[in-house]
Order: sequence, then C-alpha cells, then structure tokens
Amino acid sequence: MVELLYTVQVSFREHTIAPEPFLLVGVIAAIRRVLVITAEFGHVPAVAETILQRYVLELAVLTVLIPVLVISLLLLRKGRLNVARAS
Repeated sequence: MVELLYTVQVSFREHTIAPEPFLLVGVIAAIRRVLVITAEFGHVPAVAETILQRYVLELAVLTVLIPVLVISLLLLRKGRLNVARAS
C-alpha cells in the first residue's frame, strides 16, 4: 500500500503517470495471493468441491496474470531503453 501511495505521489509531482510501478505492485500482489491461496489450501484437511473449484480457478487466473504483467513490465522497460538510446 505504501509503495502504491508513493508512486501516486511521485506521479503527481512529475505530472506524468509511469505504468511500471503499478505493474510491479500488481505482480507482487498476485504472487502474494498465490502464496496465500496455497497456504490456505494446505491447512484445510477436507475442502468442499465448490471451494476447491474456486481455489483452482483463482490460481489459474493468477497463473496467467503473473506472466502477462511481467511481460508487460519488460516490454515497457525495453521500450524506454530504446527511446533513451535513440535520444
């Protein structure tokens, strides 16, 4: 939360919004959620099928989301490096 608020503060100060910090916060939050889900799932001895389906669905979405966010972050950084080299 502090990282997100700091990013917003810097964005207002510089009068521009950089997407990289927000993507990084999203990657960290998604990885944290995967860890929480797997920890919760490991402590429950018997899980109802509907709850198990929700866990699996959420893990599947997060499994797709994390690489998408990381690739987006890498592409943005690569683009900024190319712009800096051209200048």
